[in-house]
Amino acid sequence: MSLSLHCTFYCCCHTLTGQIPSNLLLMRLGGPVWLAAITVAWGAVASAFALVKGPVSFMLLRLLLGLAESGSLPGTWYYISLFYPPHRTTVPYSLIETGITVSQVGLRVGQLLSLS
Repeated sequence: MSLSLHCTFYCCCHTLTGQIPSNLLLMRLGGPVWLAAITVAWGAVASAFALVKGPVSFMLLRLLLGLAESGSLPGTWYYISLFYPPHRTTVPYSLIETGITVSQVGLRVGQLLSLS
């Protein structure tokens, strides 16, 4: 099922509806509280995918998942910038990005190994 959304439209909506409000809440509530709330919401929505009954519930949960996860990476980057001076942030940023890449590669390898 295709929604015929262009990438520019999707990315703009994602930023306006998720990242900006999430980062404003991050500044207001603080890093530990807001990042913990994002993590709990992300896990709850991801767990709710077990209850999907059709395309409407799938799309609704996908929207909620996108909103829940949209502030996690920018929030993490911001929080790291509070603890490290600007000339030392490249190592933590690189470790986070490497972890994301390795987890995605592991998922793809698992999918390839399951092919007959």
